Amino acid sequence: MTDIIKQAQASAERHLQMDEDRLYEELGMTVSSMAVDVSVAGTFEPATIDEESLLVSLDSLRKLGMRIFDRWNREAHKLICGDGSDEEDRKDLLDAIGLGEGATIAALTGLLITSFGVAPPVAALVAAIAVKRFFRGAYEE
Repeated sequence: MTDIIKQAQASAERHLQMDEDRLYEELGMTVSSMAVDVSVAGTFEPATIDEESLLVSLDSLRKLGMRIFDRWNREAHKLICGDGSDEEDRKDLLDAIGLGEGATIAALTGLLITSFGVAPPVAALVAAIAVKRFFRGAYEE
């Protein structure tokens, strides 16, 4: 198991405990924090800059997180349902789905990082939201 996947797995367990609104807020906070401190982009740890320092409300962070998710969700969809490229990555992701939500989040996180160069904390949050919103129903079907 690669180091990225190990770190993503630990992050996934934390994200599985959050509801979607909280995940969107954390995504907005993380991206906003990266603008203030670029070192945030290199870790799976949650952003630690408080709302007052950013001069925005949680509602604004949530809306920002939703816009960011919508953008990266399209890229994740291309990866999962693509045109034949990335076949090995797609197979690895589908294999992970059978191992549970944490493994699926970790695999999708790794693919977003390696295929698209998404910062680890952003990839982890996008993957967690995608799994919570889409994969549960799709896998059950």
